[in-house]
Amino acid sequence: ITYEAYKERYPNVGLTNEEFVRFKREALADLSSACFHRLPASDEAYYDRVLETLCELITMRKQTADEAEAAPKLASETIGNYSVSYRQVVAQTPEQLQAKARRIIKLRLGDTGLLYRGAI
Repeated sequence: ITYEAYKERYPNVGLTNEEFVRFKREALADLSSACFHRLPASDEAYYDRVLETLCELITMRKQTADEAEAAPKLASETIGNYSVSYRQVVAQTPEQLQAKARRIIKLRLGDTGLLYRGAI
């Protein structure tokens, strides 16, 4: 999928071209891993479903990155004898991201025969 094609499908996701390239690479790795690197390039039967899964994975990665960036970093502030406390923003772990990706893949492609038993 190209950046332009993604933007046509998901026009409201504020994704830059650089973010698209990074998130697409990560989404392809998730998808390829779940299918044990056997996604048929020429199989038209599931092309749209695989493409939609890839787009959804890219969107999930973008939303997760945005949530981590938007999380409030200031936990408390006192004015008298000025005191400030910052909380540590904890991004989702790679395992949590992988679990989210696997749920999306299983939901979209679970009945296609593209996934191996035990991979998801």
